[in-house]
Amino acid sequence: CLPTTICIFARGFISKDGLVSGELFKKTLVDSSSLRLRSGTRISVGQIDYLSRSGAINTNNLDLHVDANEKATLQNLNDRLASYLEKVHKLEKENERLEKQIAEWYTSKTVISHDYSAYMATIEDLQNKIREATMVNIRTYLEIDNSKLAADDFKMKYETELSMRQAVEADIAGLKRVLDDLTMCKMDLESQQETLKEELIMLKRNHEEVKLQRKQRVNVEVDAGSQVDLNRIMTEIREHYEALIAKNRKDLEQWHQSKPHLFLVTFSLHSVYLPMQLNQTMKKTKQTFFLLPQQKSSLEASLLETQQRYAAQLSGLQDVVTGLEAQLSSLSENIRENELKYSNLLDIKTRLELEISEYRRLLDGEDVSIWYSWLCRSMSARSCVSCVSRDVTCIWSPWSFIEYRDSVSANVPSRPAF
Repeated sequence: CLPTTICIFARGFISKDGLVSGELFKKTLVDSSSLRLRSGTRISVGQIDYLSRSGAINTNNLDLHVDANEKATLQNLNDRLASYLEKVHKLEKENERLEKQIAEWYTSKTVISHDYSAYMATIEDLQNKIREATMVNIRTYLEIDNSKLAADDFKMKYETELSMRQAVEADIAGLKRVLDDLTMCKMDLESQQETLKEELIMLKRNHEEVKLQRKQRVNVEVDAGSQVDLNRIMTEIREHYEALIAKNRKDLEQWHQSKPHLFLVTFSLHSVYLPMQLNQTMKKTKQTFFLLPQQKSSLEASLLETQQRYAAQLSGLQDVVTGLEAQLSSLSENIRENELKYSNLLDIKTRLELEISEYRRLLDGEDVSIWYSWLCRSMSARSCVSCVSRDVTCIWSPWSFIEYRDSVSANVPSRPAF
């Protein structure tokens, strides 16, 4: 097919001076050896050409020069114009018929277009799952931190209970030492009491002996002093010894008041209050001693119960941590798989977008006449253009790129290089 331009006289007449004048309309303009249809597909037509037997056609001034005397030539021109108009009408009808065939062919085929909604839904679902997994991971980390804090609290409580137990054991040991000291003090006091009793008995004996000795000495002196003036001597002796007795009595009273009285008072006080204090101390010590084993057993039981409870809680927390770690590892694997799938889908999407952009660039280009002509031949053979990159059938439209499931067995021309 060769490029040509068709000019049609819609109206015309021949004047007396031999000129054919009238309004010249460009009814159809065919570029690149094809007619342009409404759907954007170009249909090739044969070359329509005619040569003027006489005269020339001037498209600039729209005048036709012929000989004035040759009416037959003018008649011939009019006939040729009529035949040309008839051919133009036939071509228009043919174009309408082809348009109808193309529309019917479009409606008869099953259209499969690229629908990325499923991919987008999958991507959105994966993103939601990733966000949910991230939130679950964060909650897991928070639970692990809370478990660690609870374990630290339990450890601190255990250490506090252990320190309290050690303090109670130390108090028990100290009370045992106090009890031993009190027992020794009691024994010492008892021995001192016995010693003081013996000393008191000895003092009483000595006092009695001194009294007896003094009585005997007085009697001896009285018996030995018999003189001439017995009455006077007796009176002097009596006075002397009375004074001596008074003096000795006074000295004895002073000694008794200074030594034995203080000792007796102290001994009486100690003998009265010390047993009372010892009895009270013994009672308290015995009560404490009897209560200490019970306290020790209760503390040991509470300590054992606390250890068992904390061990059970720690084992439960360890199981929870182990389960959470397993869940975390599975979630990590799922996230990695989802990331891999997402990267694959994103790669596919990128390649599809690049391919679509390439097709758009090819369709928006200028040098596509080869594909248009091959399209015409394919439509005449009831087959479609096949994509080069995939085994599918496609047809170009200026508004969309449509794929069809019908495969083409014919050889497809290579894609034009731009």
